[in-house]
Amino acid sequence: MFTDPCVAGKYMTDDGCVDCPENTFSENGASSCTPCSEGMVSGTGSSSCQYEPCQAGNYMTERGCQQCPVNTYSGPGALTCSSCAIGIGSPAGSTSAADCVGCAGGYYYSESGTCTRCPVGYWIPAGDDDTSDTFQAGCRLCPNGKTSSLGAGNETDCHFSECRCYNLETVDGRWSTSCHCT
Repeated sequence: MFTDPCVAGKYMTDDGCVDCPENTFSENGASSCTPCSEGMVSGTGSSSCQYEPCQAGNYMTERGCQQCPVNTYSGPGALTCSSCAIGIGSPAGSTSAADCVGCAGGYYYSESGTCTRCPVGYWIPAGDDDTSDTFQAGCRLCPNGKTSSLGAGNETDCHFSECRCYNLETVDGRWSTSCHCT
């Protein structure tokens, strides 16, 4: 009978030290192997268990696999998520760069993972990735005090505001000016 303690990854039997089977582990001097916790794995003769490799669209953290956030992607077994190029995006859990897409003109890829219209006074062409003078992932401010409608897709959609003003007599006989601009 063997009396020397077994090293980590092995356990003692009547015939001596034997490797722990897959998905179990042991520490130095063990007389048996301990099963890995759910979601964790080990190879034959292991001294510890690790989280199972993450599926594509997920990445490894200290707490196990987490889904890649919006505008990122990963392949299987990833430790981190890769970012989509500027101006394009992807939904959470994306599995490849091919999932990163551009939006139609007048829309930017938002943090919620959807194409969202640029606000009034801004514009962006389809699939734009230029972020100079940016607002909301690429929407550009209309130049020279001009404005635009919601979701403008071209700089030519920017225009000066048109205002119509009216002089109105109030109940007490005074005059006031009211303007409506579009």
